[in-house]
Amino acid sequence: MDFFDKMKKGLSDAGAKAKDMVDITKLNNHIGQKQREIEQLYNQIGQATFKAVQDNALSSIEEAAKGFSQEIVKKQEEIAELEREIAEIRKADDNAPEAKSPETGSPKTGSDEAPDQKVCPTCGQVVHS
Repeated sequence: MDFFDKMKKGLSDAGAKAKDMVDITKLNNHIGQKQREIEQLYNQIGQATFKAVQDNALSSIEEAAKGFSQEIVKKQEEIAELEREIAEIRKADDNAPEAKSPETGSPKTGSDEAPDQKVCPTCGQVVHS
């Protein structure tokens, strides 16, 4: 592989990693939104309970609490799904060919072409010895 092919591949890999980071950020934003929605539901439960106590109508709160609780469980399941998506993206990154351990050469490329060198000849990263 000549220099330009390596450069093209490196840019392509960097673009893919950047896209993954954008996707993870979006998913984390969705998680944050779902968590805020859960907090709002907790507040609504508290307000409904307070109103029921004030109105001396505690029996009316049971149905409302069940509805709020079902919404909270639904949001928690949505958060779990978003977290699974993030884990899948990270797992794909971990399984990428360039994600090698430092023991085999460069942290980025895993090159072991010149183990006695201090810098990886493939990517220019400092080789850990």
